[in-house]
Amino acid sequence: MAHYELIMYGSETCILSGVTDITPLKRVEENLAEHANYDALTGILNRRGGLEALNNWLANPHSEASSCIVCFIDLNNLKQVNDCYGHQAGDEMIKEVCTVISERLHAEDLFFRYGGDEFIILFFQKDWQQVTSIWASIQQMFAEKNSSSGKPYTLSASRVLYHCEKDTDLSIEEIIKRADLEMYKDKQGQRLASSPFGEMV
Repeated sequence: MAHYELIMYGSETCILSGVTDITPLKRVEENLAEHANYDALTGILNRRGGLEALNNWLANPHSEASSCIVCFIDLNNLKQVNDCYGHQAGDEMIKEVCTVISERLHAEDLFFRYGGDEFIILFFQKDWQQVTSIWASIQQMFAEKNSSSGKPYTLSASRVLYHCEKDTDLSIEEIIKRADLEMYKDKQGQRLASSPFGEMV
């Protein structure tokens, strides 16, 4: 960083200059920015970073993608794993799920942690069938890992899809809320279907 200032030296006007190396400061700023946008446990984007990326896409008129498919993910049985085997096991479960999902995504897809056991994928430049196929491959990898891991818990996650157009009048919060509502209805349907009496359990 250079700084210049006009000063009088005797009867002459001079320029006083100073140079400071701010490389270490910039490195600290970059590290802080990275920590602010990434989840410490999984290494993927956190809620702040993910929603900021979604907002940037909505606000960018030059983006190649005119729409995206929001995939709202809810890990199954995380509370039970934490209660039965401890939070370390729960953390391992979260990390394993994120690793499997990340390995199946493409460079243009955006994956972030929305909450404790809730995650979101933003699929750009893909249709419904392509997204469904990707999720099927994720489920297949869950099954393969479960059969060979020898761990007392299984990797499992539920998901719902919500199609979002760039020119939508909905806010980011409303988009996420709609996807979350679809997840809630899906979970309620699963509970109803699993009850032998046709009632919620």
